[in-house]
Amino acid sequence: MAEAKKSSSKVILWVALGCGGILFLGMLTCAGAVYYFKKKAVDEISQKNPGLGEAIQKGGITAGVTAGAGQMVATGAAAYGGMALVATLPKEEQKENMAILERLVKVGPQLTTEDIEAIGKSMEKVQKAHEADKSMPTADDAREFMAAIKPIAEKYEPK
Repeated sequence: MAEAKKSSSKVILWVALGCGGILFLGMLTCAGAVYYFKKKAVDEISQKNPGLGEAIQKGGITAGVTAGAGQMVATGAAAYGGMALVATLPKEEQKENMAILERLVKVGPQLTTEDIEAIGKSMEKVQKAHEADKSMPTADDAREFMAAIKPIAEKYEPK
């Protein structure tokens, strides 16, 4: 009788080791697949948007989300600034200010949360000034907006 107990405990041990080994191999395979697909995704993103790809490589998904938000805000500010504001400026000021907006778009993925908030507040300030009476922004509004975003655009090196 004592021998039967020993043999059943050996079977249980081998079954547990076998299941544990399969579980370990499964986890290892999953980890490898996640690594491979993440690397492939980051490489693809980096080809299309180097700044965003670099942010994801350095800081993971959270940094990628912030970089994506920075890119969206920069692009929105540039579109609004280019269509509604820069057009109100005299011709001799337009080229310089369009260059600032273009630079802002290039450095968009590098913007911090504080930069994003500052750009948003600057846009909101210009828009609120004309919201009540439905008037268009003035050249002075454009200059004020551009003065607010220029230091942000120049803070980073375009990638």
